[in-house]
Amino acid sequence: MEILEQIASQFGMMGQESVSGVIYFHSIQNPRLTGADKANFRILKAICGEYFSHVAFVTSFWDRVDLLKHGKEFNNRNYDLELERRHLLPKSPRIFRFLNDSKSHKIVLDYFAAQVKPAGPAPPQLLFAEELKRYQYEKKPTRAVRKTAAGKQMMAELKKVSGGFSRSIHITIITLFYLV
Repeated sequence: MEILEQIASQFGMMGQESVSGVIYFHSIQNPRLTGADKANFRILKAICGEYFSHVAFVTSFWDRVDLLKHGKEFNNRNYDLELERRHLLPKSPRIFRFLNDSKSHKIVLDYFAAQVKPAGPAPPQLLFAEELKRYQYEKKPTRAVRKTAAGKQMMAELKKVSGGFSRSIHITIITLFYLV
């Protein structure tokens, strides 16, 4: 809940209408999608909403993989993640591979830059941002966060692991970014 409250606080300082996209990082070194990974995906979906298409899934640490030895194994992991992504957010793009180089950065940022047109309509808002407005975040921040779909999903995930939350579920890096 602290992470959701931090995101909400950032919206308050920067303005939630200016979120141009969300980048979700997932380490390709994880041998399989764990329950914690799937919980993270459900929380991400609750933050973004079903129709927020400006999400990029980025698999990281490809620069540390020996593709000659383990290429097929890691490509299978990427495929499993792609299936989960399609199920979670069907309108988001394919998964991007992050090779820890400038070309990888550029591909992801170019994807978002191509979607945001200066004269065009503003990008859609995150469900989380819309709900924070609806539940009057400015007046009751903690209460508003708990009322959102993301807050409810987080609480549901907490109940599933009953006490083992800090070991079982972690928020993989979610980057909200703003394009001027």
